[in-house]
Amino acid sequence: MNIFRNLTNLYAMSPVDSTYYHALNEIFRNLPGLANATIYDLSELTNVSRSTIWRMVKDMGYEDFTAFRAALSNGITRYSLYNRSDMGTATDDLSAVKDTILNRLSLLSEDVRAADPGKIEEIADLLHRAGRVSVYSSQREVQMDSLLQNLAMSGKSVSYRMLLPEMIADAAAADENSVAFVHALEFTETLDMEPLLKILQKQGCTMISLGVSPDGTLSGYTDLSIFDVLGHAARIGQFAVPVFLTLINELYRGKYL
Repeated sequence: MNIFRNLTNLYAMSPVDSTYYHALNEIFRNLPGLANATIYDLSELTNVSRSTIWRMVKDMGYEDFTAFRAALSNGITRYSLYNRSDMGTATDDLSAVKDTILNRLSLLSEDVRAADPGKIEEIADLLHRAGRVSVYSSQREVQMDSLLQNLAMSGKSVSYRMLLPEMIADAAAADENSVAFVHALEFTETLDMEPLLKILQKQGCTMISLGVSPDGTLSGYTDLSIFDVLGHAARIGQFAVPVFLTLINELYRGKYL
């Protein structure tokens, strides 16, 4: 799991007057010194009970505090690994960043022109036939929010889950009439979504991969993927995801709303 994404997601989703929000705020403010923190240390630092810290850890998907502590220690001591850029090697050379962006936009433009209308329509029709559409991703996509809005407006049950325990619980309600968008960032230290994928597969749910790694964890489970529409997705990186969703959303909006 990506410890920082898990912490950030729970922090951002917690009400500002909640115990979790206060505790996570203190953790972020003191993060560099917490590599070897015990549950007693975090309880004292955040002024919340140890049982609250334990529940918070469980809500982020860790089996126990020992697993959370190991992830936190590893994350703090190897932060550059966790904070890697989608642009490649981190650099303060803005010209190099601009060149990378322009190269990816060029590939993206090529892919959009070559995108198979039949495949986009297949996905839109699949969503139209579904009774339930879920999204399992540790990051928020504005374009996905728009798509879910349109799906809800046309009578679909929708959900967006960003934390693993919530994903697992939500997936238990999936069936053959369900579609799930699954987005896994293919780094070794990020969220292990294989338990989720196995549940969805067992439930007969149709899965659409938003992952931009063609040989990643998702490839053995999903029925459709971003590569079915955007062939250079691996080289385009995360820029490909909002465009893929926009293509599907605009066709769905025009055809079914």
